[in-house]
Amino acid sequence: MPIVDRHAGAASEPYPHSSTPSSLYTREGNIDPVHDKEIEGMAFPADKTIEAAHIPEENTSYAVKTLIIGGIAGCTAKTVVAPLDRVKILFQTHNAHFAKYAGTHFGLLKAGAAIYRKYGVRGLFQGHSMQLARIFPYSAIKFMTYEQLKMASI
Repeated sequence: MPIVDRHAGAASEPYPHSSTPSSLYTREGNIDPVHDKEIEGMAFPADKTIEAAHIPEENTSYAVKTLIIGGIAGCTAKTVVAPLDRVKILFQTHNAHFAKYAGTHFGLLKAGAAIYRKYGVRGLFQGHSMQLARIFPYSAIKFMTYEQLKMASI
């Protein structure tokens, strides 16, 4: 089916990525469109896209990649909010040095500035390495599981 270009008014061939499952059976057997190889013993249902079928080696590689990416994403998110988390913990423990900032307008910012003046940047990230050691495996497993279940439901 030709595609009409709105600007030129001329018909062009379909895009290479717009293949349907029926157009993938061009040769005998099933064809992997990414690697253009035959996949023996693998049937592609007509109502599913070809991406739903994965070779086990590719699936393992994808699982490892999503495991690492999930861990990095979780650590990045925790690092961004670490200074706010530090001040929150000081407020929750009713630290005597920071009690004067609790419950005031801009108390969070004033307490953060006081920590920065007294201890520097390291004071805002105190205890952060243990937080990262906890969050990396948690977010890695959570993201990998999400991606694997999403892939299985396609």
